[in-house]
Amino acid sequence: MGRKIASVAALLVVAAVGYGLAAIYGVLGRMETPGTIARKPLPEDWIAGERSAQERAARAIGAETQKEILFGDLHVHTTYSMDAFLMSLPLMQGEGTHPPADACDFARYCAELDFFSLNDHAESLTPKMWSEIKDSIRQCNAVAGNPDSPDLVAFLGWEWTQMADAPQNHYGHKNVVLRDTEEDRTPARPIAALGNGYRAMRDPRGNLPLFALSVRDFANRQRYLDLLTLRDAVMDMPLCDPKTPVRELPASCSEAVATPRELFEKLDDWGFASLVIPHGNAWGNTSPAGIDWERQLAGGQHDPKRQTLIEVYSGHGNSEQYRPWRHLTDDSPPGCPEPSDGFTPDCRRARSSANAASPRDSTPASARRGPPRPGITSSPPPAAACSPFPASTPKTGSIPDSAPIASSPRFATARAGASRTPSPSRGPGFPARRTIPSSASASVSSHRATTTPPGREPATRNSARAA
Repeated sequence: MGRKIASVAALLVVAAVGYGLAAIYGVLGRMETPGTIARKPLPEDWIAGERSAQERAARAIGAETQKEILFGDLHVHTTYSMDAFLMSLPLMQGEGTHPPADACDFARYCAELDFFSLNDHAESLTPKMWSEIKDSIRQCNAVAGNPDSPDLVAFLGWEWTQMADAPQNHYGHKNVVLRDTEEDRTPARPIAALGNGYRAMRDPRGNLPLFALSVRDFANRQRYLDLLTLRDAVMDMPLCDPKTPVRELPASCSEAVATPRELFEKLDDWGFASLVIPHGNAWGNTSPAGIDWERQLAGGQHDPKRQTLIEVYSGHGNSEQYRPWRHLTDDSPPGCPEPSDGFTPDCRRARSSANAASPRDSTPASARRGPPRPGITSSPPPAAACSPFPASTPKTGSIPDSAPIASSPRFATARAGASRTPSPSRGPGFPARRTIPSSASASVSSHRATTTPPGREPATRNSARAA
C-alpha cells in the first residue's frame, strides 16, 4: 500500500514539474492571432453628410471651408504589445485579446476616427507578428471604400520604447509612422530600442511570476500561458548585427539600437518616408526624475525632417506647457523642494492627509475640484453608445439596421463603456463624435494625445485624439 502511495506521489511530482517546465518554456500557450477585420465600410453618403455638417459649422464661425478638420490617433497599441497583453490578463481585470483587427474596427466604428497608426512596441514584436500587422493595416485600408474619399486611413508603424534609470542615458519613447504600406516600401523589421524595457522583456526571471499566476488562477490559466509563449518567442530572437546593412540582415533577428541618432540612421538606411513623434517627458512611470529635452535635441539625437510633431498630452501626463517647478531637487540623493507660487510638490502634500487643505491654499479640496465635466457620470452609458453609426450623426443616408461589429463579442465591453459626449472644441452644427471608451483604453490604445508641431499652437483643441 505504501509503495502505491509513493508511486502516485512520484507521478504527481513528475506531472507538476512537467507542467511547470512546459508552461515556463511556452509549450502550453498560443501566440496571438491578428483577428478578422469587419469587411463593411461606412456609407459614402454618411461620410458626405458629416463633411457637410463640418462645412456649415465652419461658415457659421467665419472659418475657411477649403480645409477639413481630421481626427486621428497616432499612438495605438494592441495586445501584440507585451504591456497591453499584461493589462489584458484576468489579474488586471482585463478584457482578453484585442488584436490588430480590433484596432481597425474600433477606429472605424466606435472611435469614428479619420486616421490612425498602429504603434505596437517593437521590442516585443516577432517577425511573424510584424508581418501580420502589415497585412492587417492593408486589409483595413482595403475596406475604406472610395479611395478618393476613404472612411478611414490606417498607417503602419511601431513604437521605439527606450527607457533608462538616469537622465543622461534616457531618450524616451517615440512613435514611428510610415507613409506607405506596400511590402517593398516598408522595413522588413521594426526597429526596437535597447535599454531597460528591452532587457525586461527578455529576462527569463519574468516567466516565474506568470507561471505562479497560471497556477493560482487556474481557471483562467490559458491567458497567462499565452503570455509566457509570447515572452519565449521574444527571447528566442537573436539581436541583429549592428554593423550589417539593414537589407542584408535576416528577417528573423531583432533590429535594435540604443539612441535616437541610431534610429534615424536606420530609417535613412531603409530610405522610406516616415514621421517620428516623441512622447512627452512627464511620464513618471517611464521617465527618470530630472529629465528634459536637452539630450534629445543635441548630438544628432534630433531629426528635424522626421520629428515635426510632439505628443504633448496623454494618459501618462501633460507636456503641453513648460513648467519650471520640480517635484524633486537635483541633489544626490534628491530632496523635496520648497513650495513655490501656485505649486506645492507632491512630497510635501504627502505629509498632510488627503482631505486636508493645501499648505498654500485654505480652500477645501472638494471645493477646488469644481463641478463635474459635462457628460461624465459615475454610471456607464447605454450599450448603444458605441454603435457604429451614432444617433446624432447626419441623417443624409440610410443607416443599416445591423452594424458590422454589432454581433462581435470582442466589442461587447467596448460598447458598454463608450461615451457620446461631444468634443468641447466643436462648433455649431458639428455632429457629436464618440470618444474611445475608457474600458478599452489598455487594450486598443492607452493614450489620449494631442500632437503639435514645435512652436505652433494646435489647429483645434482635439486636433489629434487618442484613447
